[in-house]
Amino acid sequence: MASRTWLVLRAMAREEHRLHAALFGGQRFGAVPVFVAVASAATVGALQFTGTDAAAIADGARVLALAFGLYTGTAGLVGDDLLERALGETEVLLSTAGYLPLSRRRLLGAFLVKDAAYYAVLFLLPICAGFAPLVATGALAPAALGSLWVSLLVAFVVGMVATFAAIAARTRGVPSWALGVVVAGGAGAVWATGNAAAAWNAVVATSFLHALAVLAAALAAGAAALAVYVPTHRDPAETRPNQFGPLADAIGDENGLVARTLLDLARSSGGLLKPVVSAAILLALAAFLVDVAARIVGVTPKPGVFFGTVLALSAFTTYNWLTQFDSVEEYLLLPVSVPAVFRAKRTAFLLTGLPTSVAAYVVVLAIYDVSLVDAAVGLALLGGLSVYLFGVTVALAGFDPNEFLFDVRRFALFTAGVAVPLVPVLLVAFATVSGPISGAYAGTLVAASAALAAVGVGLSRRAGPRWAAVYAAG
Repeated sequence: MASRTWLVLRAMAREEHRLHAALFGGQRFGAVPVFVAVASAATVGALQFTGTDAAAIADGARVLALAFGLYTGTAGLVGDDLLERALGETEVLLSTAGYLPLSRRRLLGAFLVKDAAYYAVLFLLPICAGFAPLVATGALAPAALGSLWVSLLVAFVVGMVATFAAIAARTRGVPSWALGVVVAGGAGAVWATGNAAAAWNAVVATSFLHALAVLAAALAAGAAALAVYVPTHRDPAETRPNQFGPLADAIGDENGLVARTLLDLARSSGGLLKPVVSAAILLALAAFLVDVAARIVGVTPKPGVFFGTVLALSAFTTYNWLTQFDSVEEYLLLPVSVPAVFRAKRTAFLLTGLPTSVAAYVVVLAIYDVSLVDAAVGLALLGGLSVYLFGVTVALAGFDPNEFLFDVRRFALFTAGVAVPLVPVLLVAFATVSGPISGAYAGTLVAASAALAAVGVGLSRRAGPRWAAVYAAG
């Protein structure tokens, strides 16, 4: 059995590489880790130049690895039909589970192991290589790079296991809302009792023995989750009244494209909770980063500006949920234009993504001590940056926002498009921490937010004709 598992695992790894190389070209896909290493080195060098401690920079990398693991697992948690559709039609071996000499449970376990190893080499190792500037300046010992890579891998695995455990619970009939209550309650308890630092220190592997202990615990939890996982679980079928016509009339949707998108989202596994879960995870991560930032630079940023900026990143995940059910090719057979389809996605985003992120921002206002000016500026940034990031994503990715993560050219453009407006705004959040936000700062940020929103609208409008030409050319 072990030899069969190893054979399938190797085949999955080859399949993953060949798939992405075929989609994006061998050179562009192969350049992804190089780009990640260069970007990591530039970030680490910049942080070191500002006087940030090496340990604090390493902690930031571990936070990113943990968040990446959570996101990887969450895609399955709130995805469509949990296994084949959640993990994607492109996983050929996974979709042929009934014809392989392995149980579906063992096959899924092999897939998770492959995923962890794949990302450990493709992303985590290049991120670790980006710490070379610290080694060059003597701030970090060369041997510490190996320990850092192990700690990044451990953080990623912890994130994957946490969300896969939730997947296993779902297959045993535990409703999504109950899982949300448990997660929110646990996070709230940790925050309220002031044990966030202790919880983080328990997960962060700062030594080899610590890494082994955390990894062993994570693997044991993953094995237990895999043991209780029900591979044949499917949500029960439901008969629902016709909602298409009433919904289209209610939102003034003449061609029904917006209504179709909203109903596809609502009737999928996880439904309308998908954008909510994504925003909640981003909110929790941002709250944790506030504590990390306070330890790194010794101050707490302006909560309105900081959370408004970070929550705008949910525009990417929301657009991903809105486009995961269909493709442009499906609409080419219908009497609708491609630009009309993209306009419908923009309207659906405005009806789902923006209200969800604003609701998360209201939670911030209820928890933190936010001044009136800070709250207003943060809300303006949330709206403007969300529309801007939506436009950037649509322009670069079309209907496939996840795929360009493995296309180094588009990935680099997206990274630059995100970093150029977000980094200066976040710096302002720290620069104004000593006192209230001045009128000049507030006016500048609001004006910049309006300008970014205009850019986002322009990009999203141009995306329809551009992608129509791309699909017409084949």
